[in-house]
Amino acid sequence: MYDTGDEDELTYFVDIENDNIIGCSTLRFNVNSNNPETQKYFRNKPFVDWTWTDANHIKRNLATRRLYLMNQVALQKYGFPLYSGTNLSPEAQIVWEKLVAQTKAKKFDEDGHNRYTLLAKTE
Repeated sequence: MYDTGDEDELTYFVDIENDNIIGCSTLRFNVNSNNPETQKYFRNKPFVDWTWTDANHIKRNLATRRLYLMNQVALQKYGFPLYSGTNLSPEAQIVWEKLVAQTKAKKFDEDGHNRYTLLAKTE
């Protein structure tokens, strides 16, 4: 909880197969900090806080599927599309770049950070 009384809101997305977790992601919203830098990057921007896919299931595009699910929840619940975080792993950047190439996401620079956002409608 922040000194403002606000709390982050986290929503979890989990892929399960045969009672085993094979992938998961966290959608984060309401990063309410008094730090102006934090506000600049995250205010009104629901974003992917964390994501993981089991190495044996990478080729199944589960991370991309979870991004689409998170985007729909972000749009319905908060009224904003899904954004990437500010520190992307090389694997995450590859996923986002593929979505940009498919015109399902856009890339933008935010003070030297490569950021991405899914377009409001993804099919």
